[in-house]
Parts: sequence; structure tokens; C-alpha cells
Amino acid sequence: MSKRASSIATKPGKPTFRLTRRHSLDPDDQRTPAQKDRDRLLYSGSLRRLAGVTQVASANEVDMLHNRLTHTLKVAQVGRRIAELLIAKRPSLRSHINADVVEAAALAHDLGHPPFGHIAEEQLDECLQKAGAGDGYEGNAQSFRIVTQLAYSKSKFVGLNLTRATLAATIKYPWFREADGHHNPKFGAYQSERDDFEFARERHASSTEKTIEAQIMDLADDITYSIHDMEDFYQLGMIPLDRLAKDPGERAVFFENTKRRWGRRPELKQFGEYEKAFNDVADLMPLRGPSTGNAAQRRALKPFVSKMIKDYVMPIDVKEVDSPVKFKLDISKRHLREIAMLKELTWHYVIQSASLATLQFGQRKIIRDLFEIYADAVSDKKKRNIIPPWFALPDQLPTKDSEIARLAADIVSTLTDRQAHVQYMRLKGITPGSIRDWT
Repeated sequence: MSKRASSIATKPGKPTFRLTRRHSLDPDDQRTPAQKDRDRLLYSGSLRRLAGVTQVASANEVDMLHNRLTHTLKVAQVGRRIAELLIAKRPSLRSHINADVVEAAALAHDLGHPPFGHIAEEQLDECLQKAGAGDGYEGNAQSFRIVTQLAYSKSKFVGLNLTRATLAATIKYPWFREADGHHNPKFGAYQSERDDFEFARERHASSTEKTIEAQIMDLADDITYSIHDMEDFYQLGMIPLDRLAKDPGERAVFFENTKRRWGRRPELKQFGEYEKAFNDVADLMPLRGPSTGNAAQRRALKPFVSKMIKDYVMPIDVKEVDSPVKFKLDISKRHLREIAMLKELTWHYVIQSASLATLQFGQRKIIRDLFEIYADAVSDKKKRNIIPPWFALPDQLPTKDSEIARLAADIVSTLTDRQAHVQYMRLKGITPGSIRDWT
């Protein structure tokens, strides 16, 4: 066991290796270690912030759309149900799969999303790399940084002090960033959190495979957003599910666009199977007209969405593998192809639309300018009072450009969409607002 790891006695007896933490906690508590993790994340300010963060369209766009928080809560629910289902099917998995660990990891998985979502990730990555911070910015790595370093729960340690099982379950990409190839641009932790990463992955150090609980969380994420993005943007009038259900020409255009977007991906060799999988879903769509938001249409859509989730979850099983992670989810290839194609609907009809492109152009500028303003404020004592008061600056402020840049990115990543807009307008002198305003 790592020298910095310590056992906790939340109940009589010693917790398992998986459920140890780096710092001891008060033993007088009826909760298990994994339940504490789940509760700590549920009550964190970092989770509450996600109510104001973009999923695909802005969190302030339309009330009916999912934001990062509602998405996260659904991932947590689906992930927990998958874990419970697998344990019910195979009780021997109880020592390897913990439903509270999966739920906690799901609550943590999107904490690192900055305001405006993926477009801001890309912009912060460019800013950090330009400043010499070699591993740049990545939402999953930022989530890991938040739970291990930036969020706070107790004054005697940094981070949320989660168990190694929960930390490992949050890591969808169990490697550090490399210059190119498979380990770029997606990765699970920055070099600055290497000690925490190694603590979490101590028994899986020789592998770059996700733990079984991380696999469950990741699949729950895919199932959830592939379906609720489809539902959201149909109701918003952007994804024409009614035409896809009955018009082969509409499907053909969608398929051609997806093939172009995939470029040289190996899945392209089997694209006919992906087309077939999508056709199977489209043929079952109960919608026969554009979205009007009326009750009859909503009544038709909700059972369809519920059935899709059930159809993806119920057949899931686990198989043993000869690797340090020991288990791998066993999922139908047809279902994985359906999920992949449902995700492509949002790319084709929403993300690649001209209206979103112009919106994101402005969002990039906001993020870039805020990053530069906060980096300057970190360096200049006279300007530090413009840094949001909820952000806890370290006792020792950095002096190297790359470390200042990392701290500036941390500050930007604590903002909601609205806060980013308001602070940009105020700091640029466009709309000063009131002396009583902070957000």
C-alpha cells in the first residue's frame, strides 16, 4: 500500500484495500466508505456548479434542455442500476463492483467541464500549451484534479479525500498525455496529480484498461447522453426524428455525413453494420411529425426513451479477462453501434450547424480573454481582487509561466456559463454592472 494511504474505520474492522483513503476520517459514522464518497460529491459546490454549464447548447438556452447537472444525475442513476443488475446476476461480483462507488464516480465524471463545454476545453488547451503547460487542458483530467486538489471538504487536507476505488472509477482514460497517438488528446490526469493517480491505480499500474466500475460509469455516460441529446434536440426542432423514421433519403444524408466525419476510423470498415443498427432504431421511432411539444407527442416519446435505456441496460453482463482489472463488461455489438450512431445525430444536426459555430466563436473569445486576465491577476498582486472570491488561491503563488497558466485555467473552470459572460462583460468594461454584483 502507498505510504500516504491510510485505513479508515467507518465501521468496526479494517476496510478493504479498495476502500482506503489517503487521510483518516472520523470513524463515528454509520456510512460505508463508498457511501461517504457519494455523499461528499453530492454536497460539493463543484457538482452544484454544473447546473449552469453547457451540455451541448448553453445551459441558459432553453429550460427543457439537459445541462451538465441533469446529465450527471442521470448518468449516476443509470450507472448505479447497471452495477446493481450485475451484482444481482452474479453475487460473486460484490467484492469487485460497488454501486455507491459507481454512483460517486458518475457524480464526479463531468466536474472538469469548463463553461461552454467542449469548445472551452479546446481553447483552454491551446492557451495552456502556448504557455508551456505541456499536458494542456482536458475535462477528464480536470475532474480528477478537482476531486484530488481543488475541491475542499475538510480544512486538514486538499481535495475530497475519496477512496482509491472511487478515484479509479472516475478515470475513463487511465494514462497521462503523450505527444501523439492513442494517449492524445484524451487522458485521465495531469502530471501534477501523478501521486494521486498512482494511488488510485496502485493495483492496476501495469495496465491502461479501465477498472470495471469505471467501465460501468463510462457506459452509463454513453447511454445517457446519446439518448437524452436525441430527445432534447428533437423537441427543440433540430433533430428530425420523424423524417429519420420514414424517409430513407434523410437517413442517407446522415450516413454520408457520418462517414466523412469518421475519416479513417477503423469502424468505417464495418459501416454497413452501423447503418443497419441505426435503421433498427429508426424503424421503431413512434414519431410521425415535427416536434410541437404537445402532450400526445410527449406521451409517445417518453416510453420510447425509457424502453431504449432498458433495452441497453438489461442484457449487460461481465466476463473475466486475464489482466490486472480482472473483468470487462460484456455488451452487444449491435447495442454499441446503435449508441454510437445516436451520438452522431447530435454531431450531424446540432454541433456542425452554422448557428452553433457562430455562437462558439464568441465563446472561444470569452474563454481566451478571461484566461489572459486571470493569468495577469495571479502575477500582479494589485489585480488579485478581481479573482472570484470563491476560488481559494494557494498560499504559495506560482512564478513559472506554465504554473501561472494552470492556475488561471483552474479559475476559469470554476465559472458557470452565465458567470463567464458576466465577468467577461465587466472585466472588459462592456457592461460594468452594479457594485453589489459578483455573478
